[in-house]
Amino acid sequence: MDTAKQSAQVNRRVLVTDPDAAFSMQARQTEALANMMSADSSRIDTLFQDVGAMRGTVEVVHSKVNDVAAGVDKLSDALAVMVRHELTMEHTATEVRNMTERQGKFDERLHSLERKAPGWDEARTWLIRAGLLVLGAVGMAVVALVVKTGGAG
Repeated sequence: MDTAKQSAQVNRRVLVTDPDAAFSMQARQTEALANMMSADSSRIDTLFQDVGAMRGTVEVVHSKVNDVAAGVDKLSDALAVMVRHELTMEHTATEVRNMTERQGKFDERLHSLERKAPGWDEARTWLIRAGLLVLGAVGMAVVALVVKTGGAG
């Protein structure tokens, strides 16, 4: 392990004295750097396209979220209307119950009156007959009066 540490610490520089070899090494390093830059450039282009696609997707999602928000607003308004209708229906149901109770009380009162005065229908019939008898008697008196005055003249 000590030798590995020592070799890592040693700075090795190759001294090239041949200008053609140095130029060749420099050309290979430049070509390697160019290849790395082209790979990085293609990666950057791919990332740029991916970011553009994500941006388009985010815009679509944003518009869909806006549509959902508008739908939720409409649903909220519809629910408010439904709550008002529900309250109206509850008030109406309460009023119907109260009217039914009052109608029941009126029916009870009517039945008690009918039990207390059972002869009202017969009394009404006799009253009508008596009225007709009186009218008939007055009519007969008028006819008798006309006949009596007509025979005297």
